[in-house]
Formats: sequence, C-alpha cells, structure tokens
Amino acid sequence: MRTHQNTYMNRSFMSKSISLVLGLMIILLLTLSLSALATAKHTHAAQRDSYTTYESIRIEHGDTLWNIAEHYSDARHTDAFVEEVKALNGLTTDKIYPGAYLLIPITNYL
Repeated sequence: MRTHQNTYMNRSFMSKSISLVLGLMIILLLTLSLSALATAKHTHAAQRDSYTTYESIRIEHGDTLWNIAEHYSDARHTDAFVEEVKALNGLTTDKIYPGAYLLIPITNYL
C-alpha cells in the first residue's frame, strides 16, 4: 500500500511540475509576442509619421560633409547621413567646394 501511495504522490508531483513549466512557457511566449508587437507598432508609427523633403544649401568656406551632416542629420547616424548626401549629389569623395550647392534630405515629422 505504501508503494501505491508513493506512486500516486510522484505522479501528482510530476503533474504539478509539468503544469508549472507549461504555464511559465506560455507566459514567456506571451511576453515575447507582446514585446515584438509593440516594437513593430512603434517602428511602423515612426515610418508613417515622417516624410522627406530636400533642401539646397550653398557650401561656405570651412564646411565639411561631416559638419553639414551633424547639423542636418536629426536622429540618423552622421556617417550614414554623409553617405546619403554623397549618393544624392553624385559625390565619390568627401571633397566639397565653397560656392557649390548640395541637396540635403530633411526628415519632417507629423
């Protein structure tokens, strides 16, 4: 009889352990799903709530692509903004000349 009771207790313990593990896995999956959903929603909202316009600026003596990018880049990384300006203006080097004009992308937020 003692063996039967021990077997029953072991099964009960195993059943509770499995239920606990499954419950924790469900909570983890729900947390990860909600986190991914919130991130996707935030990213989509940021993309939807902005648009790009372009401004032509005159290069002044002492200007560099880097300091122009620091002034206009907003939330983008400066080096990525420099590359975007170079591509937009057909530049293959970082060399710019006073008196020339550059087209600069401006991100506008709604």
